Amino acid sequence: MLLTPQNEMKNTTEASAFAPQAGHGRKLHAVAAGILLILLSAGCFYFFPYERLTAPAVVSSQDELASHNGSIVTITPEILYDTGCSGENGRYYYALANGQCCYYLLTGDKSAGFPEQIQDYTVTGLVSQDSPSVSTLDQEMTASLNWSSSGMASVSAGIIVSEQHILSVPLYRLLLCIAAFSGIFGVFCLFSRRL
Repeated sequence: MLLTPQNEMKNTTEASAFAPQAGHGRKLHAVAAGILLILLSAGCFYFFPYERLTAPAVVSSQDELASHNGSIVTITPEILYDTGCSGENGRYYYALANGQCCYYLLTGDKSAGFPEQIQDYTVTGLVSQDSPSVSTLDQEMTASLNWSSSGMASVSAGIIVSEQHILSVPLYRLLLCIAAFSGIFGVFCLFSRRL
């Protein structure tokens, strides 16, 4: 095909006809990326464990556990005794202090092999009061110790501390900042003309 002024004008007209569609596709990608980033950021903010932005409270005695229900704490019981019961992810132990029995679900290497006693082990875990696991453990302990239900009820504090393996506080703060930045960038993608 010979390049004449008419053919040249025809080629530039055809190229300009397709140019807006390429820009439109780019805008569509920016909007889709923006929506995706905003949804991802919203999901992160909804499911984020905000209680992990601060270090776990250090509890010096089991008597203080009830006031930390639903929180992550660090506690070092003198002696943990094996209950003989296993949970989904670990082994249950109990500690006696001031006439009260609290349960601990240990998931780390310390409970491997199920030792009968563990001394001075620091547990970092989530405190739960009156959970279904406590009543099951109370029943198991009542049977294994040949106690009456009322005797066990008078000793049980109704508290379980489930050991948690948590990341460092600065890492949780960094993850929250990344989620916030993703949301801000998503908004930018939605309202900008260029990606």
